[in-house]
Amino acid sequence: MDLAPSAPPEPTEVEYHWTDITDDFLNACKDLKLGELVHDDMFGLFDAMSAIEMMDPKMDVGMLCNSSQRQIRSFQQAVEDGLLKTADLTPREQLGVMDTSLAYLLSWLEGHSLTQTVSTNAYLQAPHSIQDRCVKAFSVATIQLVNTISELLVQVALLYEEEDFQPQSLPDRTGVTPLRAVGMLREAEEDVTRELRARRKAGDTAAREETEELVAVQARLKFFRCLFQAVLAFSKKENQGLEEAWKALSSAKELLPVLKNTCPMGASYEQVEQAAKGGHLVTMGFDPLLNQRQLPPAFPRYPRLRALPATMDELTALLDRLLRLRTVLECKHLHALMMANPAASSSRPKTRRHVASKLSDFVGGGKEFDPSELPTLRAVIQKGILVKQKLMIEEETAKQKIERGDILKTVVPLILGQWHKANAKFCPPVIIKEKSLAVRIERLWKRVEDVAWGRVKNKKEKEAVEKLLDELLDITTCHHRVMLCQDPESGCVDQDKCKFKAHVRCCCPLESKIPKMELRWLYSQRHKRQEKSDVAIGGDDRPKSRRQRSAAKRKAPSQTGGRRGLRARGQRRLHPCQGPSQGGDVRLR
Repeated sequence: MDLAPSAPPEPTEVEYHWTDITDDFLNACKDLKLGELVHDDMFGLFDAMSAIEMMDPKMDVGMLCNSSQRQIRSFQQAVEDGLLKTADLTPREQLGVMDTSLAYLLSWLEGHSLTQTVSTNAYLQAPHSIQDRCVKAFSVATIQLVNTISELLVQVALLYEEEDFQPQSLPDRTGVTPLRAVGMLREAEEDVTRELRARRKAGDTAAREETEELVAVQARLKFFRCLFQAVLAFSKKENQGLEEAWKALSSAKELLPVLKNTCPMGASYEQVEQAAKGGHLVTMGFDPLLNQRQLPPAFPRYPRLRALPATMDELTALLDRLLRLRTVLECKHLHALMMANPAASSSRPKTRRHVASKLSDFVGGGKEFDPSELPTLRAVIQKGILVKQKLMIEEETAKQKIERGDILKTVVPLILGQWHKANAKFCPPVIIKEKSLAVRIERLWKRVEDVAWGRVKNKKEKEAVEKLLDELLDITTCHHRVMLCQDPESGCVDQDKCKFKAHVRCCCPLESKIPKMELRWLYSQRHKRQEKSDVAIGGDDRPKSRRQRSAAKRKAPSQTGGRRGLRARGQRRLHPCQGPSQGGDVRLR
C-alpha cells in the first residue's frame, strides 16, 4: 500500500472581468463644480457618508434584506394587497398584534435597536388609518410610550445610543397627546367590557372560546394602560407622581398572570415561538425588514425575541424591580440606603436574603423611631435592625459576630428616653428598669425571630406574634385598665368637666402610679394597633418638665426606704384613684 502523501489539488484559476468606467465617470461629473455632490431621492449625503460601511443595508447588496426574494411592503401596499387588516379584526388577531408588540417592546427595553424591534410593526406607520378601535388605541399608545421612555432616557437620565442621533425611526404620527392616548385605551377597554356584558346577559354559551379571547383582549388593554400611566407619572417633575406610579405598576403586575395564561390564544403565538428559537418573525402586521434602511451605520445586532410566556415573566421581573425602588426612596438615612441599594439592584432573591435577613422581610427594614409616638414591638425590632446595619457598615463588624445584647445596649436607652420625653415622671418605679426591659425585649425578639425563620409550626402562636408586633411595648409597672370617662366602670361623675378624660382603678403603691395627666394619652397608646395613635407626644413643656424632674429628685431618697420612708416623712396615703395632678404635654391629632 502506498502511504506517500498525495499531491494537493491544483487551484482552479479565477477569472475576473473588469470594466474600465473612468471615461464614463469623468463624463458624468464634468458638469459638477468644486464642492457639489450628486443627490437623489434615495441617495443623499447621509447615505454617501456610510456607503463604505460593511453590513449597511443601504449599500451592502450581500445582506439578507437586499437579497431577499419576497417583496417588502409598506403599510399602504400591504393593505391594498389584502395582507393587512385594518378593520373587523377577530379577538384572536387582536391578541396576536398586542402580544407581538409586547415581545418587541421588551426586546427594545433590553437594549436592541428600535428599528429592529418596535418599528417592525406596520400598524405604527399609519395608526389613524386603522379602523379597529382596540388595535388603533394600542398602536397610538405604543408610539407615545416609546417616545416618552426615550425622552426620559435621553433628556433626564442622559443615556444615549447611536440610534438616538439618527433620524427618528418611530415618528409621532398620531397627533394626540399622551393623556389622550390613555383615554383611547380606556375607551377601547370599555367597549370590550360592554360587549362582554352583553354576551353574558344574552347567555351566549356557543361562542365561549371567543368570549375568553375578549377577556384576554380586555386584560391587555388595561395592562398597557396601567403601564403607560406609570411611565407618565414617573415623568412628572419633582417626583409629584410617585404614588400614582406605584399604584399603576401594582395594578399592571396583577394582570400579568392573566396575560401569561392566555398567550396561546393569540394568532401569532406559534410564529413568535419559532422566532424565539432563531428564526425570523413574519406575521400579520410585522416584518423584520420593514425599516432596514433606517438602521445606524454601526454593525447591526441580531435582535433577541423571547417566547410569549418568557416575555410575560420578564415583564413581571421588570415591574418587581420598579416597585422595589419604592423601598429605596423611603430610606431616610445613609445606612438604610446602602443596605437597600444591593437589594434593589439584585435580580436574584438569594442576594437580597444575604444582604438583609428573614427577620427584616417579616417585620420590615431598618427604621428610626417616630419622635411623636411610643414604640411598638415592630418599631423596636426595626430600630434594632438599623443598629445592626450601622455596626456592619461603620465598624465593619461581621454579621455573625453581632450579638443581640450589643444591639439592645443601644436600643433600650432610646426606648426609655422616648417614655421620659412624654413625661419626666416616667422613670422607675413607674416604668420597669433598664435591665428588666432588655430581658423582656430579648425574649420577645426571640419569639418573633422563630416565627420569621419558620421554626414555629403552631398557627395560634404565629397569629399571636403578628398581633403583638403592632401593639405598644408597654413598660409601665401598673397594668390596670385605663378607662375613658364614658366607660360605666370609670366612676367619672361629670364627663364634661372632667379634666383628665380618663381614669384608672388600681392598688399600686403611690410611687408606681401612672401620672393622671397622662392617662388619656396612655389609653390611646395602649389601644393603637399600628405605629400611629390619635394622641401624640407634643413639644416639651419646660416649666412643667422642670418641676417634674425636681420632684423626682426629692422623691428619690424615699423610694429607697420603701413604705417606711414615706411614712417617716409624714406623708399620708392617698386613695388609689387620687393623687397629685402630674403630666407632660400631649397633643390630640
